[in-house]
Amino acid sequence: MIAYLLETPVGMLITDQNGLIQNYFLTTALLDEQLLLVLHYDESVYQIPAFVQFINQINVSKYNLVTETKDMANLLESKYEGTIKIAPFDRKFQDLRINLSKILANINIPSSVEELTIISRKNAKLFSRDRIRESGQSSDVHIINAVGVLENTTKFINSYAIQLREWYGSHFPELTDKLVNDIELYAKIVNLYQKRDTIEALNLVNDLHIKEEYAKEIEYQAEHSMGGDLTESQLDAIRIFSKTILNLIDFQKQLENSVNTILQELTPNLYTLIGAQLTGKLITHAGSLEHLAKIPSSTIQVLGAEKALFRALRKKTDSPKHGIIYTWPPIRSAKYWQRGKISRLLSGKISICAKVDFFNGEFIGKKLLDELEAKIKDIEERFPEPPKHERKKKPKDYSSKKKKEIARKKAYHMSKSKYKSGIKKSESN
Repeated sequence: MIAYLLETPVGMLITDQNGLIQNYFLTTALLDEQLLLVLHYDESVYQIPAFVQFINQINVSKYNLVTETKDMANLLESKYEGTIKIAPFDRKFQDLRINLSKILANINIPSSVEELTIISRKNAKLFSRDRIRESGQSSDVHIINAVGVLENTTKFINSYAIQLREWYGSHFPELTDKLVNDIELYAKIVNLYQKRDTIEALNLVNDLHIKEEYAKEIEYQAEHSMGGDLTESQLDAIRIFSKTILNLIDFQKQLENSVNTILQELTPNLYTLIGAQLTGKLITHAGSLEHLAKIPSSTIQVLGAEKALFRALRKKTDSPKHGIIYTWPPIRSAKYWQRGKISRLLSGKISICAKVDFFNGEFIGKKLLDELEAKIKDIEERFPEPPKHERKKKPKDYSSKKKKEIARKKAYHMSKSKYKSGIKKSESN
């Protein structure tokens, strides 16, 4: 016998082809926590005695069940002994929902359309509340936000560093990035000494632990500087700005430690294989660890290079060899003709690690890293020289007579075209 499993605001109904209720399971009388199990299609719903009794009763009748959703079919298949068919577009379900209040009256539930709407809203609120709580507890949310804040902090520091060099350079232009490359050291010099006249080699060595030869060079450049003099208020503003940069650098270091700890706990295999920074970028770009674990390795290889990929597909040129994973040091330092092969190897290992981390498998990151390093070494030995491509054939060199003939034909066709002047003949008339 064919029976339809209808999910309603008040529970589950088993109806025959004529719409008569054969069995039912009401959720209106359940506690909120038990109702959420039903709404989530959770296996732990079998802990509810009323639901187990409902399944046993329909097992006795041996219906050929038809359901609307795949989730419901997956929930029932472990306990239901009959056949289950998924038919989301069956017209019968639409007819049953239209006449739902009349059908419920047959089991002494005189629910009007308004009452069913109120119950639906209550169920939706419970379900939404639980979903929001689950999303807030997801580790992906914390990873994505932490990595986003870290990237923005790095951008701010780089932007402020350029501005500080330009601003303080009006007073001490010789203190360039060739002399002091590290922005943290540069900001410390500005914050501690402010005026170039107070910069001495001995103080630089004792306070900032700079090598003596560099300290003497900085002192010499400060004594012979061509920069202009600044007022106390101007120097004070520069000092406050340099102090802000130092605070941002301290915040960046603390946040990096926190991100490393989070990723080491949640994604130990990915962390071991590619490090914290690249792991965070991949999860952020993929949207979640679950999505990263489910996409193929070929997609992981070009994550971050979507524009280049679609441009290559549109113009039918070579597709990009790598995206975000280019920042992995062995790829970045490899020869250009070896990067594609290394990228394919790395994306395959990343796919394996992501799956193991998401499904809570055993730690295999160190083993995969050793295998990857061995294969990279093999690639470097096998392909020490770039490939020799065949030279493209040169286009035919037309004679002057042929060129004149082509130009004459082109001019003739243009003269006959109704779009010659950019306006149709009918419009010009």
